[in-house]
Amino acid sequence: MVEGKYVRRKRRKKIATIVSAVCSGGVVVLMIVAFLGYRVGSFTVKLRQTNVKLTLTQNEANATDGKQSANAQGNTTYLMVSSLPNYETYTASKLDDHSHYDNQSTDYLDGAITNKETGKIEYLYYFKYTFYIKNIGETTADYTFTLRMTENQRPQATQYTYTYGFDDLLRVRLYKNNNEGHEYHTYAKPPRSGSPSHINEKGEEVWEELIWNGGDEYATNFIDDNTVMQDTIQRFKPGDYYRYTILTWLEGTDPECNGPAPDNGFTKLEIGIEASESHDD
Repeated sequence: MVEGKYVRRKRRKKIATIVSAVCSGGVVVLMIVAFLGYRVGSFTVKLRQTNVKLTLTQNEANATDGKQSANAQGNTTYLMVSSLPNYETYTASKLDDHSHYDNQSTDYLDGAITNKETGKIEYLYYFKYTFYIKNIGETTADYTFTLRMTENQRPQATQYTYTYGFDDLLRVRLYKNNNEGHEYHTYAKPPRSGSPSHINEKGEEVWEELIWNGGDEYATNFIDDNTVMQDTIQRFKPGDYYRYTILTWLEGTDPECNGPAPDNGFTKLEIGIEASESHDD
């Protein structure tokens, strides 16, 4: 689940010099990310499986070494990050170093800004987390990776009515690779009614959100109001693995990002990984 709560910032002028083309309110969000699981931290990953033997690991060696077993150090069905700092709006134009983000060596606090005087982390421009999923059993598996939105409360203010929810600003980039490449898809909520359409590669008229206002790439639409994306992997054979990196941020150049800094509101996301024996011959 991703839970975001906005708070006011006092150093808007300084932030504006750091973030290009962010929303006029200098919005900040407290994002708590948690995968479907029995414990809820700031970020947890829970693998559910039936009649198969998959594992999660943050260690590339555990994923690529064919000799690794379920008892190898770092292999688990559960991963967690205990807490995350406040989240500041950012822009995708500054997130193009894919080899840097889609990398187990890059810390999940890579996007954090630290107070030089106190050493305390003040806010986070983006959150990233890299992990591997591997079939360490003897049975071919299928699994489904789903990202859902479970709650979305719009920000509120006494003298201002916000036209957007946090889901309007949210961008979710998912990297999925089993080699040195960095293939990815970026997801966003479809633009609101009245927004202009564009012609896609198939020559079709579609309504999609620009990943950032100034670029020419469009995000893949959320599946519906509650489901951001879903991916099904079939015939995941013994020894197969994928490297996943989740990168999330609030796009400050989004047309909906306007008005004074909101006081409250939140968005919750939930990711579930469900695996079972493959029946695809």
